[in-house]
Amino acid sequence: MSNFIVSNKIIDAAMRYICAFHKDNNPKERFINAQSLRNCNGIPKDMDLDYLVNKLVAMGYILYHVPPGFPTERIDLTKQGLCYFETKRNLRLEFWAKSIVAPIIVSVIISILTNVIYLLLSN
Repeated sequence: MSNFIVSNKIIDAAMRYICAFHKDNNPKERFINAQSLRNCNGIPKDMDLDYLVNKLVAMGYILYHVPPGFPTERIDLTKQGLCYFETKRNLRLEFWAKSIVAPIIVSVIISILTNVIYLLLSN
């Protein structure tokens, strides 16, 4: 399943799995690779895992490399990947503040000002 767009649900599932693994394990002793993502809930069984890993690398969330002294490729989190969920949460809050809360506050203020001006002019 090598699509050009990987859904946010799949990216979230992969990042949740990778972040949890790195939180619970010493990266010098244990590591994961692309095939390890097969165990991840939320990733379709027919997903091309190399394609998914390449997407995560391109987005800047992970490194997929062979470090010195290791026999195979491994996934490591970048600084951006380490704070993936915090960044996502902050973007969501910013969206709510700019797109929903601010227009409501502006409309309430305009309604109050309109009523005040109407009352002043009607006297």
